[in-house]
Amino acid sequence: MRQGNPDVRAALDRLLFCRNSTGQNEMSLLGYLGTKEAAETAYAIAQRCPHAQATATAALVRLKDPRAAKFLPQALEQWGQDQEALKRALLDAYTPKLGQQLLALEAKGHEQAGSMVKLLKAAGVMKE
Repeated sequence: MRQGNPDVRAALDRLLFCRNSTGQNEMSLLGYLGTKEAAETAYAIAQRCPHAQATATAALVRLKDPRAAKFLPQALEQWGQDQEALKRALLDAYTPKLGQQLLALEAKGHEQAGSMVKLLKAAGVMKE
C-alpha cells in the first residue's frame, strides 16, 4: 500500500467492503425491496464482491435492473451454493431481454447458461 500499488488498494477496498461472507444468500432478498437504494446496494456488491456476485445479480434480476446483464455471465459461473437464489430470480422475474442474453451465452458454449435455458423452458417461462 505504501508503494501506491493500485492492486493492493483494490484488494483492501474489497476486504473492507466485503468483510462479511456469511448470509450471502440473504443478499438476494434486496430484490424484494423494489427501491433504488436496494438496486444501488446490489450493484455495488456485485461489482466489488466477487464471492457474492451470484446473489447480488439475483437481486438485480428481481428488480429488473438492466445492470444485471453485466454480471450474469460471471454469476452463472458461480454455479454452487448461491445459484438457487439466481435460479429463483430468473424464474420469477424473467424478461425476454434476459432470455436473449442467456441464449447468446448458450450459443457461445456457456454450459451454465444452457442449463438455465433448459430450466426456464421446462418451467414454461421461456418460449421455444
